[in-house]
Amino acid sequence: MAVDKVALLVADIFESAGLFRRQGEAIAASLGQTQARRGVMSAATDKVRTVPQIARRQGMARQSIQRTANELVKDGLAEFHENPDHRGSPILVLTPEGAEIHRKIMQKAREYHQHSLDVVSEEEIEQICDGLQRINIRLRLALNQ
Repeated sequence: MAVDKVALLVADIFESAGLFRRQGEAIAASLGQTQARRGVMSAATDKVRTVPQIARRQGMARQSIQRTANELVKDGLAEFHENPDHRGSPILVLTPEGAEIHRKIMQKAREYHQHSLDVVSEEEIEQICDGLQRINIRLRLALNQ
């Protein structure tokens, strides 16, 4: 029954996410970071973002992201810059040291992802991504109703 297959898909997605998360944690730890810190660093790298924007993007509590951002700032890996659009919500920006650590983490992640192609072809990955993106669009629409 198709509904049962959706339940299996959800279980497989959670299992895959857990496996990727554990590998990501190991990669981040190899450079003295955590997966949470890597996620915040990535979000601060790909676009100008505030802590609330990062939290929404990652589906996390703002307070959790704020704690992680504060740790990155304390460790000299990020800085808060004034936000001309919202004085109470500064922009998180990586320092050169933070950007270099993030670059190294991403390089190690790319190497790991390259090994993933040994068991799943690039075409299969594209098909999976396309399908998940369509599902995500429908889920977002359903949640906004």
